[in-house]
Amino acid sequence: MAKNSGMLPVPKRGGGVVRVVLGVLLVGALVLVIKHPVDAAEATTGGVNVIGDALDGVATFLRNLH
Repeated sequence: MAKNSGMLPVPKRGGGVVRVVLGVLLVGALVLVIKHPVDAAEATTGGVNVIGDALDGVATFLRNLH
């Protein structure tokens, strides 16, 4: 029987360094949210504000290029 070349490859199960680091960060974030929800909310708000400030700075820079 011929090999079916139309099948999609299935990714192998395995732990890479990136996968492990992302898993640890995710578990840490969940623990922070469960144990300290107010601190987690303040950290999220601060992070969003930093991103907003950065986007405002880029927009100002682009407006001043003309």
